Amino acid sequence: MTGLSVVTFTCVDPMFETVFGPVFEDQALCGYIKSDAEHVMSRTRQTSDPDKRWWVVVSPAGEALAWCAAWAMNSDPRTIMCGENYERRGLGRELAVYPLAFAARQEWLIKQPITNAVTYIFRQPIELHEAAGWCKTGATATSHHEHQWWELVWANPLTLHG
Repeated sequence: MTGLSVVTFTCVDPMFETVFGPVFEDQALCGYIKSDAEHVMSRTRQTSDPDKRWWVVVSPAGEALAWCAAWAMNSDPRTIMCGENYERRGLGRELAVYPLAFAARQEWLIKQPITNAVTYIFRQPIELHEAAGWCKTGATATSHHEHQWWELVWANPLTLHG
């Protein structure tokens, strides 16, 4: 499909409501997100951190097809938490567009004055992360939804020797 774009914003940007408003209103989609990825998509939860940055693959019609986010960890401001990774059922998965959102976030991460990043993900996107320099820590768990999660970390090559 041509015309896909990746947009980035925080919850204080008007683009947040334009892109995610329809997602919040679609209760079936919010249910899929919770069962697929254990994310709660609600305005209250997603606006609780005004510094959380989103990368969203948007269709020509303005539909959010896949997304991911990043935010500073309160315990260590030099570490970025990456999460909220999701590829929407239907067109998002048919087109396999999550790598576009991931690549945009990864490009942003490299430019940040941080030492590392951490994420917790399912098996499916691990190879994509490893190809970008992320490494499994060995920490893994099964959630109460029976999803297997792995912890991965990424060290910023620009700050390793600085």
